[in-house]
Amino acid sequence: MVRIRFVPPNRRGDRVNFGNRCKPIFDGIADALKVNDSRFVPLYEYAEPEAPGRLEIEVHAL
Repeated sequence: MVRIRFVPPNRRGDRVNFGNRCKPIFDGIADALKVNDSRFVPLYEYAEPEAPGRLEIEVHAL
């Protein structure tokens, strides 16, 4: 399981596209772990805006 928590810097972002923007990150994590990213089960969470914004990622083995 991969938990992704989006903390946007403001309210202008489009939540629908946030997950798509993570594909390169998933590829990098999978490469580092030497696994296929198709095994990931992403769980997306959206927090209230907080400057400067951030992306929190947790990887859990199932």
